[in-house]
Amino acid sequence: MNKRHQMWSVNDWKVAVARYWLIKQEIQARDTRALWDHRLPALASTEAELAVTERRIGQPIDPQYRNFLLVAGGWQSFWHSVSIFGPSDLSGGPLMEQAQDSLSILEDNDIVESSSVLPIAIASQDTDLFVIGRKGTQSEGTVIWLSGEEVDRYSGFEDFFLAMTEYAKRDLADLTPK
Repeated sequence: MNKRHQMWSVNDWKVAVARYWLIKQEIQARDTRALWDHRLPALASTEAELAVTERRIGQPIDPQYRNFLLVAGGWQSFWHSVSIFGPSDLSGGPLMEQAQDSLSILEDNDIVESSSVLPIAIASQDTDLFVIGRKGTQSEGTVIWLSGEEVDRYSGFEDFFLAMTEYAKRDLADLTPK
């Protein structure tokens, strides 16, 4: 596990999502210049939705990511302009199209092999793309942050979520008067 990101663990996704939302509410209260969009997570995904999505993408969803989706079925503007994909995004649509275009460019530059990863989050106002290693690959379950090159790597979706929580805490500290 990536120790520089692992500050606490996710024993309960409801608590983790609520904790993150509380941080986002504080950021929103201090974001007087409206730097970022502040949205609630999508409604929890159902087992049926996830089963349909898994059939469409041809593989099981990573267990950590799947557990998150059972609490928050995706999250627009999760961190800055980064949106975490919900089941409908994973199955196709504008966010996945944008992610596939970005992935194609990254593959052309030998940064990542697109067939070994599944996009799970993308920024609308930047080149940030987050992918997770597909089942049966060397990077299975690993979340990789890409932005023209590899920015960071997380041991799993939980580690990624916790790291983003720490980034949100830093944003809050930056917006807090000294």
